[in-house]
Amino acid sequence: EYRRVSDCLVGGLSAAWLEQLRIDVCFVAASGLDREGLSTTELSETLMKQQILKRSKRRVLVADSEKWDAPAAVRFAGWGDVTDFVCDRELSAAARSLVRSSGVKIHLGAP
Repeated sequence: EYRRVSDCLVGGLSAAWLEQLRIDVCFVAASGLDREGLSTTELSETLMKQQILKRSKRRVLVADSEKWDAPAAVRFAGWGDVTDFVCDRELSAAARSLVRSSGVKIHLGAP
């Protein structure tokens, strides 16, 4: 099943297909971030995001700083489930400390 709004595949068939893959690097997005982890607004995307993170060696979160302290409805991963975080600008010292304490490398992109 294709979700046009987020340009992704979802559903049981897609999740089963992912079980056959080994992924070197994945890039995932999140609708919301907080101290507990990464969240999305769409339940149907949760399993796919979890499968992709589980099967990847390097797991890169790409999200803008505005999503911090604005969790979405469904948490799909904790900070320990990603290896890198690409963000548009510096987070607060407390947020940086929390993310880094989970072993996540923070990379700043152009604002």
